[in-house]
Amino acid sequence: MIKLHLTGTDIAHNYSNVMCRYVGNKLKELFKQGLYSKVDLKNIRMSTKGMGDGDAYVEYKVFIPFVRVKSKRQAMTAFDHCGGWGHRPDIEERKRQLLKGRIVKGKRLYVSPLKKTPEGLEEYWIQWRHPKFQ
Repeated sequence: MIKLHLTGTDIAHNYSNVMCRYVGNKLKELFKQGLYSKVDLKNIRMSTKGMGDGDAYVEYKVFIPFVRVKSKRQAMTAFDHCGGWGHRPDIEERKRQLLKGRIVKGKRLYVSPLKKTPEGLEEYWIQWRHPKFQ
């Protein structure tokens, strides 16, 4: 928490935000290098080991695999999430928020299946083409 400057009561949400920033930056970096990539949304894995066991220590891990694509048009350059604990996230509202701005090229979002941990974290992961890069 301290190393990543995470604050507040929902550290898992903060951590997901940090992961999205790292993934989005990496997608942009790869794009600039001509290594066109996207996230393999179906194969994202999450775990929240230790949640609810009473010791205030949770090990939140997320595996976000990248795959190479053949062209710039298939590459993704932005990444985000929509999630929560113990309830289905409001993905439709999050999509409306993202599409309201000017950060989604072609107004097309790619959304993962709902990912859940046994301890109750539920996340959708979202990727798209950012107009400043494509």
